[in-house]
Amino acid sequence: MRIITGKRRGLKLFTPKDNSIRPTEDRIKESIFNIIGNVSDSVVLDLYSGTGSIGLEFLSRGSKEVYLVDKSLKSIEIIKKNVEKISLDGVFIYHIDSTKALDKFKNKKFNYIYIDPPYDNISEYKNSLSTLYNNKNTDDTLIIVESRDELDIKEIDLFNIIDKRDYKSKIVYFLRGKN
Repeated sequence: MRIITGKRRGLKLFTPKDNSIRPTEDRIKESIFNIIGNVSDSVVLDLYSGTGSIGLEFLSRGSKEVYLVDKSLKSIEIIKKNVEKISLDGVFIYHIDSTKALDKFKNKKFNYIYIDPPYDNISEYKNSLSTLYNNKNTDDTLIIVESRDELDIKEIDLFNIIDKRDYKSKIVYFLRGKN
């Protein structure tokens, strides 16, 4: 796993030695960034950061602030190593669960929010999307949701689906708040 482009293009990131964390594949990451385009000076929340790969890609591409959140201590340890390795300012690491993070940041304006919880935990998708909708602070935010399968949950309908891409092994939704 590596940083694809930007200030730290080609930098290899630390990954777990086992399969306990499932980083977004480079080809999918590259496709996502091709879709969203220029992220300069943006503020980003990577809600289930895992290794920090997505948030650090934003940072390498010019985002000014990236908030990396994960409740797993193992993930936080890997994130810290990757943040040290990338050596760029503007990274904030939080070792808390997603619900507490969304509550903590309910008044913070993000340009992008990336949601990629463990696939088997549908309740994390539901809780994250429902909380974001109830916070009423996401109309100008692009919410990117990665899942293994089609998300057949009512919470996805709380948002406008701007785009949806199927990558065989994963599906990525691009959402915005309904005005």
